[in-house]
Amino acid sequence: MSAAVKTSSLTGAVSPMVPVLVCALAIFLLSGMDAAMKTLVIAVGVYNTVLWRSFLATAVAGAAWSAGSRSLPTIAVLRL
Repeated sequence: MSAAVKTSSLTGAVSPMVPVLVCALAIFLLSGMDAAMKTLVIAVGVYNTVLWRSFLATAVAGAAWSAGSRSLPTIAVLRL
């Protein structure tokens, strides 16, 4: 009886630096957004800041959604 041999290969492996850089970019962007929100709250008030932030978020999410595929899900995906 032959035992299954587990092998590993690094072909196609992603560098461990990629997740670190993605996290650093996210921290940079979210820190910038936090600073901008705090500045805007002082300048124009809470309501207007939240209103404009929601407009911007809707535009960005709408652009991302529009860029996606338009294929309908299969029945197997929709089944509970």
